Parts: sequence; C-alpha cells; structure tokens
Amino acid sequence: TKYQELQKNAESIGGHLIDHANLKEALADIRFPVYFLDFETVSESIPRFDKVGPFQQIPFQASVHRMSNRHSKLKHFSFLDIEGEDPRRPLALFLLKVLGEEGTIIAYHASFERSRLYELIKIIPSSEKRILSLIDRIWDLEEIFSKGILINKNFHGSTSIKKVLPVMCPELSYDDLEIKNGALASIEYLRMIHSDTSPEI
Repeated sequence: TKYQELQKNAESIGGHLIDHANLKEALADIRFPVYFLDFETVSESIPRFDKVGPFQQIPFQASVHRMSNRHSKLKHFSFLDIEGEDPRRPLALFLLKVLGEEGTIIAYHASFERSRLYELIKIIPSSEKRILSLIDRIWDLEEIFSKGILINKNFHGSTSIKKVLPVMCPELSYDDLEIKNGALASIEYLRMIHSDTSPEI
C-alpha cells in the first residue's frame, strides 16, 4: 500500500519522512482556542443504565486541555463520574460548557470521540445542534500519521498513539502511568463505583 511504501522509505533513510507541504496545509485548519479532548469509556455485557445496549461504550471520564493562543499555557478541565449513576448527561453538559462555541477540538483517532458525541445527542436531544457543532469542530491528529504526512521508522507501520507518542515525545510514556490503558481504566472505574469499595481506595 501507499502507507507501507512510505514506511519502507522511512526505514531506508533511518528516521523521519515528512511531507512539509501537506503538513502545513493540514495544520492551517487549526483555529484558536484549541481544545484537546479524550474520553474513557466502560462497556458491559449486561447494561446497568436505561437505553443502553450490550457492550455499548459509555463515557464516564472526559479530559479537556485548552490552549487560548499560540503562547498560552495549557489549562486542564476534567469530568469523572464517581457516583455510579448514568454519567452521560452530566458529561455532555460538562463538554458543552468547557468546549465553548469556537476553536478547534483535537482528538487522536477522532472517530471514537465523534461516535460518543453522536450518542450523547440521544441523552440531551434539546442540545442536538450544539453537540453537532462540537463534532464539526473536531480535527483528527492521527491523520497526520495515517495519511503518511509524517512517518518514522520507529512507528513500525502503526499509527497507534502508543507507537507514535514515544517517538514524537520521548519524555512522555505510558509506562509512568498507574493506569496504562483504556481496559484498565474501565476495570478501575467499575471497582471505584462498586458498593463494596471503600472511599479510601
């Protein structure tokens, strides 16, 4: 494939392969303020909430970083359900408040975030127009890599953030995190909201 050919070329030169023209064009679509969005979700075979199907992804946590301009520091906003009730409505209201009405919303593998936002429309149909506006503002960072705009031999043919992050930002690592992946986050969430789990844990 075209991507595999680019990966082979990056391997042969021993480093980065960058399409500067397309990178500049892609980045030109970003508008301030910029928001960086990520969800954590849980899915269960036997749903605990109304209007939820088996193994449906239910977002219980949202993380948003905002950069007001090119020189500003990141400001962090977070939502985490700790009560065990259906978290979708309060999470949707949190997002509508924090993400505002303008600026680019950046996500990695953004089809996941878009799908969760589409599902939230069913929870707050009166906010459909505003949620669709959020979806329209999403910019997928993964496409810089999946479209072959930037390739590195150490991606090893993958655009997974777990492959890309250590190459692009070697000072950051999933190994330093107590919860290292989405599956573990789901398990810890279910443990946290379980009635037998003490507040100290």
